[in-house]
Amino acid sequence: MPFMMVLATIIISGAVLLLGGPRLFCPHLLPIWESESPARLNFSPNQLSGFDILVVLSKLLSRSISHSAFGPWIKLSFREVPTDQQISLTMPLQTSQADLDAYIAADGRSALVGVSWPGPQQLLFLSALTEPAMLLLLARNNCKVRPLGAVNVRNRIELLRPDLCTMPLLMPFVGATLTTSCSQKCGLVRRGFEYDLVVSLQIPSEASGQQVTVFRQIFTILQFSKHEIHASHQARPSDADPSTKWMESVPFSFKADDPSLWAKVCKDYNPIHISAIAARMLGLPGIIAHGNHVAVKAFASLEQSTLPTGYAEFCRKENPRWMEIAFIRPIKVPTVLNARVSMRPSNSEDSSNEYMAFEILEKDKVCIRGRFGYS
Repeated sequence: MPFMMVLATIIISGAVLLLGGPRLFCPHLLPIWESESPARLNFSPNQLSGFDILVVLSKLLSRSISHSAFGPWIKLSFREVPTDQQISLTMPLQTSQADLDAYIAADGRSALVGVSWPGPQQLLFLSALTEPAMLLLLARNNCKVRPLGAVNVRNRIELLRPDLCTMPLLMPFVGATLTTSCSQKCGLVRRGFEYDLVVSLQIPSEASGQQVTVFRQIFTILQFSKHEIHASHQARPSDADPSTKWMESVPFSFKADDPSLWAKVCKDYNPIHISAIAARMLGLPGIIAHGNHVAVKAFASLEQSTLPTGYAEFCRKENPRWMEIAFIRPIKVPTVLNARVSMRPSNSEDSSNEYMAFEILEKDKVCIRGRFGYS
Protein backbone atom coordinates (compact mmCIF):
# COMPACT_ATOMS: atom_id res chain seq x y z
CA MET A 1 0.00 0.00 0.00
CA PRO A 2 2.73 2.59 0.82
CA PHE A 3 4.49 1.85 -2.48
CA MET A 4 1.19 2.37 -4.30
CA MET A 5 0.98 5.79 -2.66
CA VAL A 6 4.42 6.65 -4.02
CA LEU A 7 3.35 5.48 -7.47
CA ALA A 8 0.16 7.52 -7.18
CA THR A 9 2.25 10.57 -6.32
CA ILE A 10 4.22 10.22 -9.55
CA ILE A 11 1.06 9.74 -11.62
CA ILE A 12 -0.73 12.67 -10.01
CA SER A 13 2.37 14.81 -10.46
CA GLY A 14 2.15 14.28 -14.20
CA ALA A 15 -1.60 14.87 -14.22
CA VAL A 16 -1.35 18.11 -12.26
CA LEU A 17 1.38 19.41 -14.55
CA LEU A 18 -0.14 18.31 -17.86
CA LEU A 19 -3.91 18.49 -17.41
CA GLY A 20 -4.62 21.95 -16.11
CA GLY A 21 -2.64 22.21 -12.90
CA PRO A 22 -4.00 23.36 -9.54
CA ARG A 23 -6.88 25.42 -10.94
CA LEU A 24 -8.54 22.21 -12.09
CA PHE A 25 -7.58 19.76 -9.35
CA CYS A 26 -7.16 21.78 -6.14
CA PRO A 27 -7.92 25.52 -6.40
CA HIS A 28 -7.62 25.94 -2.61
CA LEU A 29 -3.89 25.06 -2.95
CA LEU A 30 -3.32 27.58 -5.72
CA PRO A 31 -1.29 30.05 -3.54
CA ILE A 32 1.62 27.60 -3.29
CA TRP A 33 1.98 27.84 -7.09
CA GLU A 34 2.05 31.64 -7.01
CA SER A 35 5.18 33.74 -6.48
CA GLU A 36 3.60 36.56 -4.47
CA SER A 37 4.62 36.76 -0.83
CA PRO A 38 3.10 36.74 1.66
CA ALA A 39 0.49 34.34 0.31
CA ARG A 40 -2.54 33.09 2.22
CA LEU A 41 -4.32 29.76 2.31
CA ASN A 42 -7.93 29.66 3.48
CA PHE A 43 -7.91 26.27 5.19
CA SER A 44 -6.24 24.73 8.23
CA PRO A 45 -3.18 22.67 7.18
CA ASN A 46 -3.95 19.83 9.59
CA GLN A 47 -7.14 19.25 7.56
CA LEU A 48 -5.33 18.35 4.34
CA SER A 49 -7.18 15.55 2.57
CA GLY A 50 -5.50 12.46 1.16
CA PHE A 51 -5.72 13.92 -2.34
CA ASP A 52 -4.31 17.25 -1.11
CA ILE A 53 -1.33 15.42 0.36
CA LEU A 54 -0.69 13.60 -2.92
CA VAL A 55 -0.81 16.91 -4.78
CA VAL A 56 1.64 18.53 -2.34
CA LEU A 57 3.99 15.54 -2.64
CA SER A 58 3.71 15.86 -6.41
CA LYS A 59 4.62 19.53 -6.14
CA LEU A 60 7.65 18.73 -3.99
CA LEU A 61 8.72 16.08 -6.49
CA SER A 62 8.32 18.36 -9.50
CA ARG A 63 10.31 21.13 -7.79
CA SER A 64 13.16 18.74 -7.05
CA ILE A 65 13.17 17.37 -10.61
CA SER A 66 13.19 20.86 -12.13
CA HIS A 67 16.06 21.83 -9.81
CA SER A 68 18.14 18.87 -10.98
CA ALA A 69 17.32 19.53 -14.63
CA PHE A 70 17.80 23.29 -14.77
CA GLY A 71 20.82 23.95 -12.64
CA PRO A 72 22.10 24.59 -9.12
CA TRP A 73 20.40 27.93 -8.60
CA ILE A 74 20.59 27.42 -4.85
CA LYS A 75 24.32 28.22 -5.03
CA LEU A 76 23.74 31.77 -6.31
CA SER A 77 23.88 33.23 -2.83
CA PHE A 78 24.09 31.69 0.61
CA ARG A 79 24.61 34.89 2.57
CA GLU A 80 21.47 36.94 2.15
CA VAL A 81 18.34 37.15 0.03
CA PRO A 82 16.82 40.59 -0.69
CA THR A 83 13.95 41.51 1.62
CA ASP A 84 11.42 41.61 -1.20
CA GLN A 85 12.14 37.96 -1.93
CA GLN A 86 11.31 36.62 1.53
CA ILE A 87 9.00 33.63 1.22
CA SER A 88 6.06 33.40 3.61
CA LEU A 89 2.67 31.76 3.88
CA THR A 90 -0.21 32.32 6.28
CA MET A 91 -3.26 30.19 7.03
CA PRO A 92 -5.84 29.60 9.79
CA LEU A 93 -5.46 26.80 12.32
CA GLN A 94 -8.45 24.85 13.60
CA THR A 95 -7.96 21.93 15.96
CA SER A 96 -10.27 19.08 16.87
CA GLN A 97 -10.53 15.99 19.04
CA ALA A 98 -9.48 13.97 15.99
CA ASP A 99 -6.06 15.66 16.08
CA LEU A 100 -5.59 14.70 19.71
CA ASP A 101 -6.80 11.14 19.08
CA ALA A 102 -4.33 10.72 16.21
CA TYR A 103 -1.52 12.01 18.42
CA ILE A 104 -2.42 9.61 21.23
CA ALA A 105 -2.46 6.70 18.76
CA ALA A 106 1.01 7.64 17.51
CA ASP A 107 2.20 8.28 21.07
CA GLY A 108 1.68 4.63 21.94
CA ARG A 109 -0.48 5.17 25.03
CA SER A 110 -4.17 4.35 25.25
CA ALA A 111 -5.13 7.75 26.65
CA LEU A 112 -3.85 10.94 28.20
CA VAL A 113 -5.11 11.82 31.65
CA GLY A 114 -7.53 14.69 31.18
CA VAL A 115 -6.00 17.59 29.31
CA SER A 116 -3.02 18.10 31.61
CA TRP A 117 0.06 16.52 30.12
CA PRO A 118 3.81 16.93 30.62
CA GLY A 119 5.59 19.89 29.09
CA PRO A 120 7.52 17.90 26.46
CA GLN A 121 4.33 16.29 25.14
CA GLN A 122 2.52 19.62 24.88
CA LEU A 123 5.42 21.04 22.85
CA LEU A 124 5.59 18.04 20.54
CA PHE A 125 1.83 17.92 19.97
CA LEU A 126 1.79 21.56 18.86
CA SER A 127 4.87 20.86 16.76
CA ALA A 128 3.08 18.06 14.89
CA LEU A 129 -0.10 20.10 14.53
CA THR A 130 1.72 23.00 12.87
CA GLU A 131 4.27 21.03 10.81
CA PRO A 132 2.02 20.79 7.71
CA ALA A 133 2.43 24.56 7.31
CA MET A 134 6.16 24.06 6.85
CA LEU A 135 5.59 21.36 4.23
CA LEU A 136 3.29 23.69 2.29
CA LEU A 137 5.98 26.39 2.37
CA LEU A 138 8.52 23.92 0.95
CA ALA A 139 6.15 23.26 -1.94
CA ARG A 140 6.08 26.92 -3.01
CA ASN A 141 7.71 27.69 -6.35
CA ASN A 142 10.04 30.36 -4.99
CA CYS A 143 11.18 28.55 -1.85
CA LYS A 144 14.98 28.37 -1.81
CA VAL A 145 15.14 24.83 -0.42
CA ARG A 146 15.05 21.86 -2.81
CA PRO A 147 12.59 19.59 -0.96
CA LEU A 148 13.84 16.10 -1.84
CA GLY A 149 17.51 17.09 -1.72
CA ALA A 150 17.49 18.30 1.87
CA VAL A 151 17.11 16.92 5.39
CA ASN A 152 15.78 18.29 8.66
CA VAL A 153 18.84 18.31 10.95
CA ARG A 154 17.45 20.00 14.05
CA ASN A 155 14.40 21.76 15.49
CA ARG A 156 13.81 24.35 18.16
CA ILE A 157 10.30 24.44 19.63
CA GLU A 158 9.11 27.29 21.86
CA LEU A 159 5.88 27.53 23.83
CA LEU A 160 5.73 31.22 24.73
CA ARG A 161 2.24 31.28 26.29
CA PRO A 162 1.39 27.85 27.75
CA ASP A 163 -1.69 29.35 29.42
CA LEU A 164 -3.20 29.98 25.97
CA CYS A 165 -2.23 26.64 24.42
CA THR A 166 -4.25 24.14 26.43
CA MET A 167 -6.61 21.84 24.56
CA PRO A 168 -9.80 23.42 26.03
CA LEU A 169 -8.71 26.75 24.54
CA LEU A 170 -7.27 25.48 21.26
CA MET A 171 -10.00 23.07 20.19
CA PRO A 172 -12.90 25.56 19.96
CA PHE A 173 -10.72 28.49 18.93
CA VAL A 174 -11.35 29.76 15.39
CA GLY A 175 -9.13 32.86 15.35
CA ALA A 176 -5.74 31.13 15.40
CA THR A 177 -3.35 31.92 12.55
CA LEU A 178 -0.21 30.15 11.37
CA THR A 179 2.58 32.06 9.67
CA THR A 180 5.49 30.20 8.10
CA SER A 181 8.53 31.74 6.46
CA CYS A 182 11.98 30.88 5.14
CA SER A 183 14.95 32.70 6.65
CA GLN A 184 16.54 35.37 4.47
CA LYS A 185 20.01 34.20 5.46
CA CYS A 186 21.44 30.72 5.50
CA GLY A 187 24.44 29.24 7.24
CA LEU A 188 27.38 27.64 5.51
CA VAL A 189 28.31 24.23 6.94
CA ARG A 190 30.62 21.44 5.87
CA ARG A 191 27.98 19.52 3.89
CA GLY A 192 26.13 22.45 2.32
CA PHE A 193 23.78 25.23 3.42
CA GLU A 194 21.38 25.42 6.36
CA TYR A 195 18.09 27.31 6.14
CA ASP A 196 15.67 28.03 8.96
CA LEU A 197 11.96 27.57 8.26
CA VAL A 198 9.95 29.27 11.00
CA VAL A 199 6.34 28.42 11.88
CA SER A 200 4.55 30.72 14.35
CA LEU A 201 1.11 30.37 15.92
CA GLN A 202 -0.76 33.57 16.76
CA ILE A 203 -4.08 34.08 18.50
CA PRO A 204 -5.96 37.33 19.23
CA SER A 205 -5.42 38.81 22.67
CA GLU A 206 -8.63 39.16 24.69
CA ALA A 207 -7.36 42.47 26.04
CA SER A 208 -6.20 44.23 22.86
CA GLY A 209 -7.63 42.05 20.10
CA GLN A 210 -4.23 42.03 18.39
CA GLN A 211 -2.42 38.84 17.40
CA VAL A 212 -0.11 37.38 20.06
CA THR A 213 2.55 34.80 19.20
CA VAL A 214 2.01 31.86 21.56
CA PHE A 215 4.08 29.14 19.87
CA ARG A 216 7.02 28.99 17.48
CA GLN A 217 8.97 26.20 15.81
CA ILE A 218 12.21 26.58 13.86
CA PHE A 219 13.07 23.78 11.43
CA THR A 220 16.72 23.84 10.37
CA ILE A 221 17.02 22.28 6.92
CA LEU A 222 20.33 21.15 5.45
CA GLN A 223 20.55 21.57 1.68
CA PHE A 224 23.42 19.38 0.49
CA SER A 225 25.90 21.18 -1.74
CA LYS A 226 29.59 20.97 -2.57
CA HIS A 227 31.65 24.08 -1.93
CA GLU A 228 35.24 25.02 -1.20
CA ILE A 229 34.62 27.40 1.69
CA HIS A 230 35.51 26.11 5.15
CA ALA A 231 32.72 26.65 7.65
CA SER A 232 33.46 27.64 11.24
CA HIS A 233 32.19 25.34 13.99
CA GLN A 234 29.60 26.53 16.48
CA ALA A 235 28.39 24.68 19.55
CA ARG A 236 24.98 23.06 18.95
CA PRO A 237 22.67 20.59 20.71
CA SER A 238 24.24 17.84 18.60
CA ASP A 239 27.57 18.38 20.38
CA ALA A 240 28.06 15.90 23.22
CA ASP A 241 29.16 16.92 26.71
CA PRO A 242 31.30 14.02 27.99
CA SER A 243 30.89 15.10 31.63
CA THR A 244 27.09 14.79 31.63
CA LYS A 245 25.78 12.37 34.26
CA TRP A 246 22.91 10.33 32.84
CA MET A 247 20.08 8.62 34.68
CA GLU A 248 19.28 5.01 33.94
CA SER A 249 18.14 4.57 30.34
CA VAL A 250 14.56 3.54 29.51
CA PRO A 251 13.93 1.18 26.55
CA PHE A 252 11.06 1.60 24.09
CA SER A 253 10.15 -0.05 20.81
CA PHE A 254 9.34 1.30 17.37
CA LYS A 255 7.12 -0.80 15.10
CA ALA A 256 7.28 -0.90 11.31
CA ASP A 257 3.91 0.86 10.95
CA ASP A 258 4.55 3.55 13.57
CA PRO A 259 5.75 6.15 11.00
CA SER A 260 2.42 5.83 9.19
CA LEU A 261 0.60 6.67 12.44
CA TRP A 262 2.72 9.78 12.89
CA ALA A 263 2.23 10.83 9.27
CA LYS A 264 -1.51 11.04 9.99
CA VAL A 265 -0.72 13.68 12.62
CA CYS A 266 1.94 15.80 10.91
CA LYS A 267 0.99 15.05 7.24
CA ASP A 268 4.63 14.25 6.39
CA TYR A 269 4.19 11.38 3.94
CA ASN A 270 7.73 11.54 2.60
CA PRO A 271 8.25 8.17 0.85
CA ILE A 272 11.18 7.31 3.13
CA HIS A 273 8.72 7.21 6.06
CA ILE A 274 6.06 5.01 4.47
CA SER A 275 7.69 2.71 1.90
CA ALA A 276 10.71 0.45 2.33
CA ILE A 277 11.05 0.16 -1.47
CA ALA A 278 11.05 3.94 -1.93
CA ALA A 279 13.51 4.39 0.93
CA ARG A 280 15.93 1.87 -0.60
CA MET A 281 15.62 3.56 -3.98
CA LEU A 282 16.82 6.74 -2.24
CA GLY A 283 19.81 4.98 -0.69
CA LEU A 284 18.39 4.28 2.77
CA PRO A 285 18.26 0.85 4.47
CA GLY A 286 14.47 0.86 4.91
CA ILE A 287 11.59 2.85 6.39
CA ILE A 288 12.96 5.73 8.48
CA ALA A 289 11.23 7.08 11.60
CA HIS A 290 10.23 10.74 11.85
CA GLY A 291 12.64 12.42 14.27
CA ASN A 292 10.02 14.24 16.34
CA HIS A 293 7.96 11.04 16.59
CA VAL A 294 10.95 9.26 18.14
CA ALA A 295 11.13 12.04 20.74
CA VAL A 296 7.38 11.71 21.41
CA LYS A 297 7.64 7.98 22.11
CA ALA A 298 10.80 8.49 24.17
CA PHE A 299 9.12 11.00 26.49
CA ALA A 300 6.01 8.80 26.74
CA SER A 301 8.23 5.94 27.91
CA LEU A 302 10.13 8.16 30.34
CA GLU A 303 6.86 9.41 31.82
CA GLN A 304 5.74 5.85 32.55
CA SER A 305 9.12 4.77 33.92
CA THR A 306 10.41 4.70 37.49
CA LEU A 307 12.77 7.65 37.12
CA PRO A 308 13.20 9.82 40.23
CA THR A 309 10.25 12.07 41.09
CA GLY A 310 12.35 15.11 40.22
CA TYR A 311 11.96 14.27 36.54
CA ALA A 312 8.15 14.32 36.65
CA GLU A 313 8.13 17.52 38.69
CA PHE A 314 10.47 19.20 36.23
CA CYS A 315 8.34 18.23 33.22
CA ARG A 316 5.09 19.52 34.74
CA LYS A 317 6.07 23.11 35.43
CA GLU A 318 3.78 25.71 33.87
CA ASN A 319 6.44 28.21 32.76
CA PRO A 320 7.13 29.10 29.11
CA ARG A 321 9.23 26.25 27.73
CA TRP A 322 11.44 25.21 24.85
CA MET A 323 12.99 22.14 23.30
CA GLU A 324 15.97 21.69 20.99
CA ILE A 325 16.35 18.45 19.06
CA ALA A 326 19.28 17.44 16.85
CA PHE A 327 18.89 14.48 14.49
CA ILE A 328 22.25 12.73 14.26
CA ARG A 329 21.55 9.32 12.71
CA PRO A 330 18.52 8.02 10.77
CA ILE A 331 16.53 5.36 12.61
CA LYS A 332 15.33 2.39 10.57
CA VAL A 333 12.19 0.69 11.85
CA PRO A 334 11.31 -1.66 13.44
CA THR A 335 13.82 -1.23 16.23
CA VAL A 336 14.35 -0.95 19.98
CA LEU A 337 15.72 2.32 21.33
CA ASN A 338 16.83 3.68 24.69
CA ALA A 339 16.08 7.12 26.13
CA ARG A 340 18.06 8.75 28.90
CA VAL A 341 18.01 12.14 30.60
CA SER A 342 20.31 14.26 32.73
CA MET A 343 18.53 16.56 35.13
CA ARG A 344 21.58 18.67 35.91
CA PRO A 345 23.95 19.04 32.96
CA SER A 346 27.40 20.05 34.13
CA ASN A 347 27.35 23.26 32.09
CA SER A 348 24.00 24.45 33.50
CA GLU A 349 25.06 27.58 35.42
CA ASP A 350 22.12 29.90 34.76
CA SER A 351 19.33 29.01 37.16
CA SER A 352 16.94 31.37 35.34
CA ASN A 353 17.12 29.18 32.25
CA GLU A 354 17.09 25.65 33.63
CA TYR A 355 16.95 22.62 31.39
CA MET A 356 17.61 18.91 31.17
CA ALA A 357 19.53 17.08 28.48
CA PHE A 358 18.24 13.96 26.75
CA GLU A 359 19.57 11.39 24.32
CA ILE A 360 17.98 8.59 22.30
CA LEU A 361 20.25 5.70 21.43
CA GLU A 362 20.17 2.63 19.22
CA LYS A 363 22.72 -0.06 20.08
CA ASP A 364 24.75 2.42 22.16
CA LYS A 365 24.94 4.92 19.28
CA VAL A 366 23.33 8.31 19.80
CA CYS A 367 20.67 8.98 17.15
CA ILE A 368 18.96 12.02 18.67
CA ARG A 369 20.26 14.51 21.21
CA GLY A 370 18.47 17.47 22.70
CA ARG A 371 17.48 19.69 25.60
CA PHE A 372 14.20 20.61 27.24
CA GLY A 373 13.89 23.60 29.52
CA TYR A 374 12.12 26.71 30.72
CA SER A 375 12.64 30.40 30.12
